[in-house]
Amino acid sequence: MFEKFLVKVAIPNKKYFEVAFLAVILSIVALFVFLAFEAVNQGVFSWDLEITKRIQSVSFLTTPVLFISWFGGLAVSFFIFLVVLGFLYLKGYRRETAFMPIVLLTPILNSIVKEIVGRPRPTDTLVSVFEPLPQYSFPSGHVMYYVVFFGFLAFLAISLPKLEPWWRIFWLAFSIPLVFLIGISRVYLGAHWPSDVIGAYLYGGLILLVIILVYLKYVYRFSNVGVK
Repeated sequence: MFEKFLVKVAIPNKKYFEVAFLAVILSIVALFVFLAFEAVNQGVFSWDLEITKRIQSVSFLTTPVLFISWFGGLAVSFFIFLVVLGFLYLKGYRRETAFMPIVLLTPILNSIVKEIVGRPRPTDTLVSVFEPLPQYSFPSGHVMYYVVFFGFLAFLAISLPKLEPWWRIFWLAFSIPLVFLIGISRVYLGAHWPSDVIGAYLYGGLILLVIILVYLKYVYRFSNVGVK
């Protein structure tokens, strides 16, 4: 399916896709820079506080959101990363196995922006804080990592050639909900403001898009006959 899309749609209309990708990238960068600049100058937005209180008012979410954030813990995320590497290797996707560690750059890129923006995390004087955390708040590291790692895993589930349908369904069903729900989880736990989460989705989405483009250009085309 994905190969047919590349051969019949993407490659014949390469110039249009390049313009579209460039427009998306520039839009994301502009939105992210604007949000980061406002976070530096305003600190906490009024809507940050309002949205956080609304989300935290739903008391039964505690266990689900803790479970969702659990996948972002250092030990758990590293274990899942090794499982994915092992899966790709055993399935014969050796180039993808070698390429996958690029997602580990995400925490470094996140820390750089955190230090530049220097926005404090939510405090228990304003909202409920499940567990005080070190480092700065903008953008959310959990959200960024989920977007890049699980987002790329979902892309591989769609694009890998000769992958069994049930594996595609499994990896998509596992990855996509985590990407969408981690933002709510971090706000509910008082680890981040909603604007931290939005910034992380923008920044993480930008990194994910670049990784996908690099993958398609330098890795994927060498794995599939007829795709240049």
